[in-house]
Amino acid sequence: MTCLGLGLSIPSTGYLNGYTRRLHLMSNAKVGDMNFDHDDVVRMITDLQYIRVMKVSGAKQRTAELVRDAVELKSVFEQYPMVRYEPLDYHYVLLKYLAAFNTDVLADLCSGMYSWRGIVIAGWLACLKPSVECMDHLSSVSAINYPDNFWFIRLAIAEAKGQPLAEHAVLQDLLAQLRACLAPISLPDFSLKSAPSPSPVGHDAVRAAYRSGGASAALLALKKVRSDGQLRNDLNTPNSRGKLA
Repeated sequence: MTCLGLGLSIPSTGYLNGYTRRLHLMSNAKVGDMNFDHDDVVRMITDLQYIRVMKVSGAKQRTAELVRDAVELKSVFEQYPMVRYEPLDYHYVLLKYLAAFNTDVLADLCSGMYSWRGIVIAGWLACLKPSVECMDHLSSVSAINYPDNFWFIRLAIAEAKGQPLAEHAVLQDLLAQLRACLAPISLPDFSLKSAPSPSPVGHDAVRAAYRSGGASAALLALKKVRSDGQLRNDLNTPNSRGKLA
């Protein structure tokens, strides 16, 4: 098996250590094919608290809480961004990432690069901003690869089509209520940082590091390649990133 499109051979998954598992995962989705900076996407997945919505029961509870707080604190929520209130912090995070969310973000989340965590957040955001334009990327996700999280993809597809799912009727109603709560609030000016442009020289560096020092060395080299590539991008495209909300 090759890694990152670099011609790197990696061991079988039976004895992959933590670093090599990450390289193994990346082998299924080339870094050069990603639309957005890896660290920005990971931060988004973490900020959106994927653990709390990864199961149906958790998603119901979390969505109900968000609806309750948005309704009870409506007068405060409507003053965003001039006024911010701690109990609404997650709502503000949602608004930020919904502002950034588009089919390119969805493509990265569904690519396999971010494992089941990316699939969970793909489903979550696609349910909160449903669109038929999301269908191709959502449909590309394999139920076999993500058996525990594929329910969210099915739900997002149903939301995009405007179709009810009997087994998720309660959650669909809660999602509709949450979308209604968020709709009047202005979205912040925010976008994820674009992925660094792939560099043949960088590919050679990662390849050499892997052969000489294994997965740990390759990941260190990859981090440097990304950093150097992003520096070039930033110099060439000023103001490429919106302000944080």
